[in-house]
Amino acid sequence: MNIQEDSVVICFSLFDLGGEYYCYTSDITCSFPANGKFTPKQRLIYDAVLKSNRAVMAECKPGESTLQLYIVTIHVYRVMYGPTCRKVP
Repeated sequence: MNIQEDSVVICFSLFDLGGEYYCYTSDITCSFPANGKFTPKQRLIYDAVLKSNRAVMAECKPGESTLQLYIVTIHVYRVMYGPTCRKVP
């Protein structure tokens, strides 16, 4: 596999972790730029995911619905990319 400089590598074998607890399944996957430095577009995507992750974690509390947490994520993306969230600048 040839990895281009602007590729984003998803590291499945090294940092792909998952667990299950009472029928709840979770997964963590690490992604990183192929050459060690993000391109501007990669940085935008990385920052959006990081900001939404932090916002969701701040909202997590007993009884919070996954729908509400999803809405928090969409809100972060809309603030960053506009109302459609369909196109990364």
